[in-house]
Amino acid sequence: MINNYNELIGTTYYLSNTPYAIIENIMAMNNGYYRLFLKGGSCISKYIDLTSNDMILLYNEYLTRQKRRIILKERGVVKIVHFTKVDNLESIFEYGIRSVEQLDLLSINYLNSDLYRLDGKLNGISTSISFPNYKMFYKKRMESPNTKWAVITIKPKIIIDKLDSEFYASNAANGMYSLIDAPTSNDDLLGMFCEENRDPLIPNSYTTDPQAEVLINNSIANNYFLSVETKGNISKVKSLTRDAHIDYNANSQLFNARKDYKRW
Repeated sequence: MINNYNELIGTTYYLSNTPYAIIENIMAMNNGYYRLFLKGGSCISKYIDLTSNDMILLYNEYLTRQKRRIILKERGVVKIVHFTKVDNLESIFEYGIRSVEQLDLLSINYLNSDLYRLDGKLNGISTSISFPNYKMFYKKRMESPNTKWAVITIKPKIIIDKLDSEFYASNAANGMYSLIDAPTSNDDLLGMFCEENRDPLIPNSYTTDPQAEVLINNSIANNYFLSVETKGNISKVKSLTRDAHIDYNANSQLFNARKDYKRW
């Protein structure tokens, strides 16, 4: 067995970018396969057999997650954010945050915040690192002045777990990006914090461009939620978050502009 595979013992085994179980032990078998003994999580089988190629892929994914974890820690990222209409919160607490494609597939009623996804990515959920895309958020609120809005803060672990998350240094719909080659690498993540044109007024945890975007594919489960934030107390949100055991902040600063707004 390659010595490096010992590093996988005690780590999470994923199925389709979803945490599945903990790898308790690894055994090299005579037929060239590796047997992973699993425990905890949602696993049904006590072990799974992988080919040597599968093990190489598994190990490379482990290294990618480790590097991604380091990047987020060094930047001081403690949350990613997603804004939505308050009227969507009830279904979000029931089904999680779902992409438009998933919402339509599951026939879930919702109020769309982006009627025309110009990037064509109907399976993607738009999020921002540390602070909302305030330019877009302000525009949406001005277009619907009577609509109440909320910001959901999410554990950054979601983009460690979901290796197919897409990292855009600017808005994904601005025409700079190919629909074929999705920017999912750690270099793409680092590129969101590029020093060129970066304002010294903003925290290290903020992306350089306020319109930088992380697209999370398909869904974000409720167990990733940190809090729901609003501008002013909204009794409906207070009640929903209490029932869902999610923190509620009615005096959010996430509805403001960033300190570097003059630059953009």
